[in-house]
Amino acid sequence: MIGRARAGKDTVAARLVERHGFQRYAFADALRRAALVADPIVIPIDTVNGSRRLSEVVGEVGWEAAKETREVRRTLQQFGIGIREIDPDFWVRVVMDSVKADVRPCVITDVRFPNEAEAVRAAGGTLVRVVRPGQDESDRHISETALAGWPTTHAIINDADLHSLLNKVDTLASAL
Repeated sequence: MIGRARAGKDTVAARLVERHGFQRYAFADALRRAALVADPIVIPIDTVNGSRRLSEVVGEVGWEAAKETREVRRTLQQFGIGIREIDPDFWVRVVMDSVKADVRPCVITDVRFPNEAEAVRAAGGTLVRVVRPGQDESDRHISETALAGWPTTHAIINDADLHSLLNKVDTLASAL
């Protein structure tokens, strides 16, 4: 799945898992595990709450809510990019080794960089772009923009209600 944050990629993937027997993977899963081990301070010191470590925030509200906060999202982006600067294929190897060993059809929810897209194609995968028209596109971080013009085989336009989106996923699944 290619698409901006909050376009609906995880919802699409969840439907593929629940209804069509796919196994879910994400490049960010290993990133999140590594970030929790590092456990950086993600909420700046203030006079009311003091500083907060990533593990505290995630423990309190869960990953989905935590990654919606600007500081957690920025921390994950910077940590991920830092590892990519040392080894551009680090996150790719972690996920693709698991995907290649899996006998089930797989969905990777967060393809964000050209080397990730190329690894999916090299493994025989299909790239699907999820687009939510009217979505805020102000986040210009490289992880949100690197695949903006990248060619995909399919696109899902998330422009209506959940029921409509799920129907589009079911149609896509029959084409894969």
